[in-house]
Amino acid sequence: MITIINLTEHDVVIQTEDDRKVVIKPSGQVARVSAEMHTIGTLEIDGIPVRVRKTVFGEVTGLPERKDETTVYVVSSLVAQARKERDDLFAPDTAPDSAVRDEEKRIIAVRGLQVFS
Repeated sequence: MITIINLTEHDVVIQTEDDRKVVIKPSGQVARVSAEMHTIGTLEIDGIPVRVRKTVFGEVTGLPERKDETTVYVVSSLVAQARKERDDLFAPDTAPDSAVRDEEKRIIAVRGLQVFS
């Protein structure tokens, strides 16, 4: 059995293929990462200048050390991207084919989790 620890501030709701909803409650501990945007150049598209930016991640806080193969953590996409070397970090998959939205187009669930490793 896998233990899933939610290191975000919000419920993570996963809607399964058979329309059941699995709710992963916040643990009370939140993993965060600082990020800075750096402009690395510009492109021109149809005469319109478009700046090209790169995200540079800083320190990750609130993230426990890897526990074992039976414990995984749900974190924000930014935290998961900043710590790609960790195979125990998962983020809610908010891609268009995974996000479940309400009438006002707000995400109310996802169909799965994603990794960035």
